[in-house]
Amino acid sequence: MNNIFKINIINQRFLNDNLDDVCSHGEIFLLVGNVIISDSNDGEWNINESALSLMRSVKYGFPTEQSPPQYYPTGFPEDVLINHCGVYMMFCPTTITWKVRKQDEFVILSGFVKNEQIKYDSLIIRIPFREYASQIYQFAIEAKLFFSVKEIKYKDWELEEGMYERFWEEFNELIKYLEEEVGIA
Repeated sequence: MNNIFKINIINQRFLNDNLDDVCSHGEIFLLVGNVIISDSNDGEWNINESALSLMRSVKYGFPTEQSPPQYYPTGFPEDVLINHCGVYMMFCPTTITWKVRKQDEFVILSGFVKNEQIKYDSLIIRIPFREYASQIYQFAIEAKLFFSVKEIKYKDWELEEGMYERFWEEFNELIKYLEEEVGIA
């Protein structure tokens, strides 16, 4: 078994130049073991929402019984880690997901599924928890930096008031968790 996990953003952009899109999009490279699950041939994914879900997977494991803490509708389980589209990463069949289970100082990643139909049943890896957390942290920092120099016009986009702020509050709380509790920086 080749216990390799690599995830990074190939590129990142907005769908238009108006700065009224609250989601960044781009290509993601994902290598697990010897299997490339995503690369530039797979089209674009929703980068910043995927980063949030990936950070949750470090803190809580995945899937988890509880609803995500802030940026998610109450009572709905989060069921994917990387998504192509959609608010709350729901209702889109273009996804990548896997199970994340902590075991002592390690994490076991299994159950990889792409686009709801491509299943990698035999793909199971065990890597140090900090290695997984570090990969996710770097992904999230890159996603956040993309937004740091832009002033997004989000008011007309929100489904409910405060949604955009809640997203970034939780995002920043998870960054802080990775830096302070996990010791990644």
